[in-house]
Formats: sequence, structure tokens, C-alpha cells
Amino acid sequence: TAVIVQKMILGNLNHNSGTGVIFTQNPHRERPGVHLYGDFTLCSQGAADETDDEDLEANPGGRRFVLEGWEQLEHTVLVDQSILGKTPRSNPAVYTGAFEDIRKLFAQSEEARQRGLNASAFSFNSGQGQCERCRGAGFEKIEMQFLSDVFVRCPDCEGRRYREHILKIKIAPRRNGIAGTGRLAALPACSIGDVLEATVDDTLEFLAGFGQTPAALRAHQSLLLLQEVGLGYLKLGQPINTLSGGESQRLKLVRELAENAGVKNSAVRRTLFLFDEPTTGLHFDDVRVLLAVFRRLVKAGHSVLVIEHNLEVIRAADWVIDLGPEAGEDGGQIVVEGPPTMVAACQRSHTGAALRVAFQPAPTVRKTLARHA
Repeated sequence: TAVIVQKMILGNLNHNSGTGVIFTQNPHRERPGVHLYGDFTLCSQGAADETDDEDLEANPGGRRFVLEGWEQLEHTVLVDQSILGKTPRSNPAVYTGAFEDIRKLFAQSEEARQRGLNASAFSFNSGQGQCERCRGAGFEKIEMQFLSDVFVRCPDCEGRRYREHILKIKIAPRRNGIAGTGRLAALPACSIGDVLEATVDDTLEFLAGFGQTPAALRAHQSLLLLQEVGLGYLKLGQPINTLSGGESQRLKLVRELAENAGVKNSAVRRTLFLFDEPTTGLHFDDVRVLLAVFRRLVKAGHSVLVIEHNLEVIRAADWVIDLGPEAGEDGGQIVVEGPPTMVAACQRSHTGAALRVAFQPAPTVRKTLARHA
């Protein structure tokens, strides 16, 4: 059964005079998990961190976090939009662990074995195979005294990161008469540099052609999670420090999903996931993908807490906590809490007013919007 948080108190002493957000849930109800949605910046303030008495005395206006029923939780994960790292050497393939298996796949090729190349030779961080000039970065940094640093493509490897003898090692999947449509499918055989330049979607198609090869299967499983959270368009070799906040957030989620992949429900660590406005900058289709991921987490036995303003996400919640009635000093109080339908019925709630429109059939919504235009 999933974790049921019986009581949660979250408070900002600066704005609501100690009044917290209290969520109570009957632990005996047959629910797959818990969703909490509220209008306050919780995740970015590190709500999952414990604050001791000395810190509270030094900072009486700080945040408190009291969680009752924590015994049912084994792990807490804050999935915010902070950057994953500043180094351009890391990329989605490395972060998810897929690159290790891709390197093994290349090392298992006949040509690599003849040349005595192991998986380390196909790492751009290894002196065995990386470009001698750029050291596997693919670019050179020109430091400017009064301006931002300039990055230019390495003239030796042309941005491909590797030495020439490594790029000559190419592999081709057994397509079994199935014609691919991706970038890699247009090539008779692919080097490790070609794979890093390909998108997740194209690489999944490429790896599927290797059948039951263990390394290809493991890499495919890791990259499939990226596709499932709507990141199939990313290039495997894209520097991780160039990702947007929303992309970084979903990439963090992928790592957590990967840890639980293939683990039986009885062995899954019961985790409370906290998301800070995960739909920021997302297309409508991507929001639907994200909701499917939330349902997947809940089905696996985890609990999900989301700070969000998106109506589609709020409508999908099991429980909504609406804070207000206004913003800033005029807010911080619980206006209404309950299922989305209960919030929609509350006349004092601005969120409820928006939900009442969202719950109407499409033609009625258009008339309502036109009447208020």
C-alpha cells in the first residue's frame, strides 16, 4: 500500500502568524497515494530539511516543518528547477547512466576487440580516447577579461570530443527489415560521436535494433524513462548546464524513476516527492505526460506533493489546499481544502472560481469566458 501522510504542518511565521497548512488523511482509506497542491513557495525554501531550535532562535521569522506520520516514509526527494551542475561535461546520457552501457556496446564490437579497446576508451573523460586538444569537451573556452567567456568548437575533433581512431569504430543494429526514421537510421553505421549527437528518440530506435544484447537493453531502459517524461527531443550529448529549469526538474525525476525500475513493490523505498511548479514552461501535451508520471509514482507506492497553479494539475489532484485569500500579507490562510470539486464549490476561493469554469463542458466554457471578457 502507498504511504498516507496523516498530518502535515507547513508554516511561514512571517506571513501567517504561525498558522500552518494542515493536511489530514484517513490512513485506512483505500487510496493509492496522496497529492497535495497549494499556492506557496515551499519547495524552494527546503521544506524537507529539519530546522533545530537554535536555528529558530537565530531566525524567528524562518520556516517550520513538522511532519506527523513520518514513520511511514523512508525517503524524501525535493524535485525543483535548480540547475543540475555547472560542468558542461555531464549530459543526459551520463546523468541517467545510459552512457556506460552505450560505451560497453561499442567495446563489444569486433573492431574494438581487435584494437584492444575497452569501454573506458569510449569515454570522453578518459585520456585513452578523448581529443588531445579539447580533452573531450568538444570546444575550447576563450576567457574574456571584461566580457563573458566565449566557447568555440574544437578545430581538431570538430566538436566530436574523441580522437580519430575512436570515431572510426562504428556499429550497426540488426534492423530485420524494419526501416528506421531517425537520424541514426540514415547512417550505414554509427560512431560514438554520432550517438551523442542524436536525440533520445532516435537513439531508442537505434538501440532497439540490437535485440536482446544486455548492454543495449539496459541503455534502452534508461533512455526510455527520458522519453516517458517528455524529454525525447534532447540530444544525448547536450551539456547538462544548458538545460532549462523544467528540463532539469524532469531529469531529476528520471533518476528517481530509474532507481525504482525493476524493483518489486515490497522493496520500493516509500518516498515523499516534492515538486515546485513542475509545469512552468511546459506545453499542454507535456503537462499530460507529467501527470502520467505522477500517477506512476503513486501507483508504485509513493506520495506526491506539488506546488502548482496549473488547473489541469489541480483538477487531477486527490486533495487540494488553497491558500489565500489574497497574496503576500493578505494571504497565508487556508481558504478551503478538499477534493477539487469541494474547492470549486467554495465561493471565497479564487482557485475555486477558476475550477468551476474548468469543470464546465467546452461550449459552456467559451460562453463563460466571452461573458467575462
